Amino acid sequence: MELTYEKISEYLGTMAAKKELVCYTEMYHYFQIPKHKQTSDENPIPRFLGRMMRDDAKANRPLLASIVVAKRVNVDKSKLLPSQTYFSALGEVRQIPIPKGREKRLRYKAELKAVFAYYAGRH
Repeated sequence: MELTYEKISEYLGTMAAKKELVCYTEMYHYFQIPKHKQTSDENPIPRFLGRMMRDDAKANRPLLASIVVAKRVNVDKSKLLPSQTYFSALGEVRQIPIPKGREKRLRYKAELKAVFAYYAGRH
């Protein structure tokens, strides 16, 4: 399966409509990205997520990439956060200081709530 921006956008839109978070590892599995490519420059997912955040911000939409979280062992999925790269991009596209500490979780939860509301019933 050739991985495209549109396929990732459609997949994440479907998951957001179900109010589900997606771990990076789940995306790699779904899109059949081999382990040796997951951390290499050949992996297009991080690039596509960055583009998606810029596109969403330009269009005044909630940031769909907010549903992608970094998996941690023995942590309930609902408690997970995106990677630090997400928060750097969030600061850039929303033109705010990069959130830290408690502000990070508050900003993220507000963005996630907006994503789920926006995509409800769309897929």
